[in-house]
Order: sequence, then structure tokens, then C-alpha cells
Amino acid sequence: ELEEADSLFLTMRAVDQESDSVVLMRLCAPGLLGDKDARRMGEQLKKLIGKGGPTLNAFRDVDREGATLYSVEPYPTGASLRSVLEARRQKGQTFSPAELVPVVARLEAALAGIPAPFFHGDLRPQRIFVAPERVLVTGGFFMAVLPGDPLVDALVRDIPLRRQFAPEVGDGLAGRPSDRWSIAALVWEALTGAAPQPGAHAPPPKLGALGPVLTRYLDADPAHRPLTLLPLLEALAAAAGVPTPVVVPETLGIDDDESDSESTELARRPGASRPSDTLELLRG
Repeated sequence: ELEEADSLFLTMRAVDQESDSVVLMRLCAPGLLGDKDARRMGEQLKKLIGKGGPTLNAFRDVDREGATLYSVEPYPTGASLRSVLEARRQKGQTFSPAELVPVVARLEAALAGIPAPFFHGDLRPQRIFVAPERVLVTGGFFMAVLPGDPLVDALVRDIPLRRQFAPEVGDGLAGRPSDRWSIAALVWEALTGAAPQPGAHAPPPKLGALGPVLTRYLDADPAHRPLTLLPLLEALAAAAGVPTPVVVPETLGIDDDESDSESTELARRPGASRPSDTLELLRG
């Protein structure tokens, strides 16, 4: 069953023939890759089979049929953040900073646990699922190994899709700062009811003190963005009037000897709290 399709990927709900369990399949869009690129990407992604954590969904399998590369993941429980955002929008409602604090804390824990040179690459709201006491991120790592040329070609043809990613992604230069841009864009949309517009714009007054913080993450130059989500998490917690959660990087089981100059373990402060055990997003 096809759930979503764009110029980069097809997302399908399927049944694993060996286990009869429902799984999530992600396929590179037809014509996106040639045989050589599909083979190279498959070799890289196969190394990540079974590598995941509490927040990052792990691959069950990665394979290809000719130039069509695909991955298989356990099917996520809960609702996608995209569906929750749309439900709120239809009611004329937005999110409070307090609702977003545990979500951003868990996303930072997952991102901080991914070693260089990998990054997630596709943190659009439809890839993130929320359920009571859990946030689960699907569809990881394809963008980290996708060659620049087919990525650029696809996004040149599909401008609405290009605007769902950080500006540098459209130039074939996706990276770890692109993930933080995506989380900031998600938070902006959740708080205002509308996605941020391309280009430099003054944040709406509704964002208050969060406006300048989010603007830093949405800067067109990746080098100008904060190196972690901690400043955003602190700003959300301050706006919500709650302690900033302690975030400990998740252990994902991904082996990599390369050091990551951007990885910074988040400071633990006296009085800091753990992320809330209950997510409020599914209420209302």
C-alpha cells in the first residue's frame, strides 16, 4: 500500500512474507538512480542494518532490484507528526512550547548518537512518529549516501519538495546542520501553524523569544547554525517555564572511527530534568 510518493522516495506499508509482520518500505523513486549508484548506496546502507535506538528506527533489511534501492523497517506505532500538525491546523490550533520540549529532547538524543560521517538527512514531520511515551524517527540515512547529482536534479524539478529541506540540500550539500534546520522548521510550523518561508524574514511576534533562536537554525548558511539542538531546547523550556531536560546521546550501535568535530555532549546542569515520560501531542 503506497502511503507517500515524491521525487526522491516512495513510502509503502507492506507485509513481511517471512514473519507476516507489517513493515515500512522506503524505495528510491523510479529513475532517481543508476545501477552503479544504487549498488554503492546499498553497500553503505547494509552496514546499518539493525543499528538503531529508542528514537531511531533500525533497518531490518536493505536491498535493491536493479537500480531500485529499498529499505525495510518495523512499522511505527502512533501517529506521524505531519498528521498531528494537520489535525491541529484544521482545528485552528497550534502547539505549546511545553508539548515540544520532550520531542526536541529525544530528537537531539538520537542525532547526537549518530557518528560522522552519517546523518539522518530527512527529518520532515512525516518521518517522525509520536505515541505516548515515545518518539520514533523513520527513513534515516538515505540522504547521507545519496549522490549529489541525482539529488540536485530531483529537487530542481520539484520546487515544493526542495522547500521542505534546508537550502544547501538543493545544492547537493546535505549534512548534519541540515538535520538541525529541519527540526527548527518543524518547531516553527508547530508553534505558528505555517512552515517557514524561504529567504530571510522577521519571525512572527507569536514566537516571542523563540523567534531569534529559530532564525539562527534556519540561517541559509549551515556554518551559522548552532552545533546542537541545546539552545533551541533551552529556549523552549524557558518559554514553557519548565527545567531544560538532560539529554544523553543514544547508543545506536553504529561503528565509525572518524571523530565528529560538531558532536558536543550536552551539558548536565543542577536541577535539569529528564524528558517527560508522557507526550502530550496526541491529545486534543
